[in-house]
Amino acid sequence: EEAKEAAEAAKARETYTKLLKTLEEKDDAELAPWVEEEFARCDYKFLQVVNEERLAAVDAGESARVAKLQLILDTINARSSKLIEEATVCLQQVMTAPDPMLMELSISKLVAQGKADETFQLLLEANRDQAAAAGATGPAQLMDRLLKKTKIEIQRSKSPGQALISQLVSESKRIKRIELLTEAFTPVESILLGANDENKEPEPVVKPPDFIEIAKAMIRNFGNVKLGDGTLLKDRVMEIVGEAEQVSTEIYGESMTAEEQQDRMWNDGTISVFDLETLEQQAEAMGETMPWHGEMDESKFIEGFNAKGVKNIGG
Repeated sequence: EEAKEAAEAAKARETYTKLLKTLEEKDDAELAPWVEEEFARCDYKFLQVVNEERLAAVDAGESARVAKLQLILDTINARSSKLIEEATVCLQQVMTAPDPMLMELSISKLVAQGKADETFQLLLEANRDQAAAAGATGPAQLMDRLLKKTKIEIQRSKSPGQALISQLVSESKRIKRIELLTEAFTPVESILLGANDENKEPEPVVKPPDFIEIAKAMIRNFGNVKLGDGTLLKDRVMEIVGEAEQVSTEIYGESMTAEEQQDRMWNDGTISVFDLETLEQQAEAMGETMPWHGEMDESKFIEGFNAKGVKNIGG
C-alpha cells in the first residue's frame, strides 16, 4: 500500500512539474489569461510544488527563476481571490431571499448563468461547516440544503456525456457502471420526430467517441484530484474508459481492420468517425501516416481531379 501511494505521489509530482514548466515558458503577459482559462488545474498541491521550486531557486541563487515562480504564485492567488469575491457576492445575493424556496430559485438562476462554480460550492461548504462547529444547527442545515440544490442543478445543466461520466466516477460498483454505460450507448428511437425525421436512424443518448473525448478532457484537467476513497481521478476515469470500450464493442461490434475499412468505404462510400479514429491510432502505433494526413502525392489522385477533389478544367 505504501509503495502504491509513493508511486501515485511520484506520478502526480511529474504531472505538476510538467505543468509548471509550461507556465515558466510563457511570457509574463500570458500568465493571467492562461490561469483564468486553466484555473481548475492550479490546485493546492500544485501551489505547494511551485513554492517548493521557488525555495529551491532561492537557495541556488537563481534570482530570475525566483521572480518568475513568485509571479506564477501571485497570478494564481490573485485569480483565487477574485473567484472568492465573486462567489461571496453570489452567496449574499442568495441569502437576501426571504425564504429557503426562493433561495433555491436564486441558486437555479446562478447555475443557469454559470456563476455557481466550484468556488461557490466550497464557500457554501465552509459556511455549513462553520455553522455546525458553532452549534448553529438551523443555519448549518440551510447551507447543506443550498449546497445539495446547487449540485443537483449543476448536474441537470451538464450535457448527457458530462452527466454520465460524473455519475460513473461517483459509482464504485463496476456492474452498476456497466449498466449505466450500456443504457447510454444503446441506440434508441427518438420519441419526438419532426417532419423530416421519419427515416432517422436510432441514436444513443451518448455517442462513444464523444464520451471518450469528455474522458480525455477530465483526465487532462483534473487527473491529479483524489476521490473520497483515495483513488486518483485519472485512474478511475481510465478504468471507466476500458469499461466503455467493452460496452461499445458489445453493442456495435469490433472495430474493423484497415483492409475491412477500405472494403466498406468502397462498397458504402462511408466510414464512421469511431472507426476512423481507430484506424488513425493503429497507423500512428505502426509509424505510418494515413492518406489524409500531410501532403498528398499528386500521382495518387484520380486522373482529372485535384487535391480537393475538384475536376480540373483546361490545361
